[in-house]
Amino acid sequence: MNRLFLLFAAFCVFQISSIAQTVKMDSSFSGDGFVRPVSVPGGMYCHPLDVHPNGDIWLGGFGVNPFGLKVTVFSPTGDSINAVRYHFLNNVSNGAAALKVDKEGRIVFNNGSSQLWRCLEDGSRDTTFGEGGIAPMPLVRITELDFNEEGKIYAAGDYLNSDNVAVLAFTPDGTPDSTFSEDGVYDFQFELNGTYLFYCMKVQDDGKILVSGFSYFGGDDRPAILIRLNPDGTLDQSFGDEGIVLDYLTGISEGYSLAVQPDQKILMGGYTLPDYMGTVTRYLPNGQRDPAFGESGVVYLPQTYEILDIIVQPDGKLLLYAWVPIAGNNDGTALVQLLPNGSLDPNFGTNGIFVSPNTDVEPPMDISMIGNNKVVAMTSKSFFTPNSVTHLMALQQFILDFNVGVLQPNTSLDEAQVLLYPNPVSQTIQLQFELQNPETLDIELMDLSGKTLQTVHQHQLFEAGKQEISIPVSDALPAGTYLLNISGQGKVMRSVRWVKG
Repeated sequence: MNRLFLLFAAFCVFQISSIAQTVKMDSSFSGDGFVRPVSVPGGMYCHPLDVHPNGDIWLGGFGVNPFGLKVTVFSPTGDSINAVRYHFLNNVSNGAAALKVDKEGRIVFNNGSSQLWRCLEDGSRDTTFGEGGIAPMPLVRITELDFNEEGKIYAAGDYLNSDNVAVLAFTPDGTPDSTFSEDGVYDFQFELNGTYLFYCMKVQDDGKILVSGFSYFGGDDRPAILIRLNPDGTLDQSFGDEGIVLDYLTGISEGYSLAVQPDQKILMGGYTLPDYMGTVTRYLPNGQRDPAFGESGVVYLPQTYEILDIIVQPDGKLLLYAWVPIAGNNDGTALVQLLPNGSLDPNFGTNGIFVSPNTDVEPPMDISMIGNNKVVAMTSKSFFTPNSVTHLMALQQFILDFNVGVLQPNTSLDEAQVLLYPNPVSQTIQLQFELQNPETLDIELMDLSGKTLQTVHQHQLFEAGKQEISIPVSDALPAGTYLLNISGQGKVMRSVRWVKG
């Protein structure tokens, strides 16, 4: 009874104060929102952070003493758990620069530029992968990993001591994928002589592979590059100029981050100069810029230096992780939220931007969602001694609003208020919402890709007033993060993240 009263009280209070979205550091995370430096980054503009379905935070990098690959697991409160795991390296130039959790909850990461590893949730090697959990690979310094629906693994990076870049493909058991560019390696060679770097990659729902970075042809001739490969490792001729988009924006440009919307439009974050500022470009599925987004397809953010990561939220808003200038000649990080048309969200932070109090940092690399209202982010910070400078990684965690399971209203769609509890869910979701007018609604449970898992109500008429619905969750549904969507008149009115425990 007391629990229901508190939930209803929170629901009522939130109706009064829900015009602006509250953003703050998560004080439950290591006491002040930060985990102090834990290891050395495994590479520039790398992606070694991911969140396990059980809520644990996995971070890859270099160990300092002893030297070697270091993978650290943190609880949602920022505590290091299950100890630190070192795997020693020989004659390689970087540690775990890329780390990602697959849909089975297994953790894939690189051991420098010579091996790919897969571990189980407890940190032990997955002996079904490669040889004893290890798959050899060419000498490629990878910066990003991703998976397709069948569990194939893709990695992008550059060769050691070379201007060549590559995309690698492995079958789920860790062997090179012979159906991908014959031997599992796509070597990118452009018809013009130049230098290339790959920073980010994403696998689309249709299995095509996107890779972003930059090209350098000498002098100031340095455009951002976006390429798309078919699942067989050939350039997608239906995209851009025979599979390649070169985009100069205002001049010198680079692409550091990628995201794909449910409508298959593509987002690339990075920077351009002159003037030095962060950018987000949205492309149509054929590689042309989307004229409905920003300024001819580009959002320029002079408040930032660079956009390093992008999350497409269920309501279509874009959450960006940015490197920003702040007072006192320091550098910092910020969360930036854009509306679907590319304009800054005035209800987020201060005019769309929330600046972290963590200062004097190097470019951040990664953000990941935890549940439905927290974001964990990675950055690096320089520490000076009389004889050296060390760049160490740190984690910071943000709360996007104060009420777990409550989604703030979007008055342009509907006046409905939504409360979902408990969260995480074990067997049954309790859903409460209130309507000012009768509405015909669809209520669905979906995965994060937008695939419908369960239709709770289809074209159901709900009267005005408070509604309460109990939704059983199948025991067969794996633990993880999912969505509950409430739609009306063909539009998603509410989308709430929930976690299956």
